[in-house]
Amino acid sequence: MSKLSKTLFLSCVILMASIQVSATLLIWTAWPITSFDVFGRAPKEIWILKAVITNDQGDEEAVDPGQTLPVEFFKARSIYARTFLGAASPAERDGFARRLLGRLNKPNWVGVDETFPPLNIAKPTGLRVEAWELDADHLDSGGELAILRRRLIYQLLPQPASPN
Repeated sequence: MSKLSKTLFLSCVILMASIQVSATLLIWTAWPITSFDVFGRAPKEIWILKAVITNDQGDEEAVDPGQTLPVEFFKARSIYARTFLGAASPAERDGFARRLLGRLNKPNWVGVDETFPPLNIAKPTGLRVEAWELDADHLDSGGELAILRRRLIYQLLPQPASPN
């Protein structure tokens, strides 16, 4: 390797290291240079969608959307977001919610995703979809992020159970 090649190589390494140190100190990211702050700080607001399933006994269970649909949890979350936060009409939302409750009432419902267990509520008759704002700085007594507020997105009131 010639002296010019070595000098050029060393100059490039020093330049890249200088850019990287600057990016890290300034919390600036421009691929392939990164500040490595991906997990360095939590966002100010964390919002998640929850499905609150109710039955005619007054029981309710707040679950991840992945526990209610026969798809992987990340697909279920996307389906809920498109249906309840997107441009779906009220009739489409009601139809989706009724089909969902019908599926949950079928025998042998065991869920499909190993990440989350299926529902643990008997004969669901109602559905609320809520957006929960979580506190990224504090944990509740169960070791989960504390809930700051719950915002109702959609509600299908409990339907009377059909006599079987």
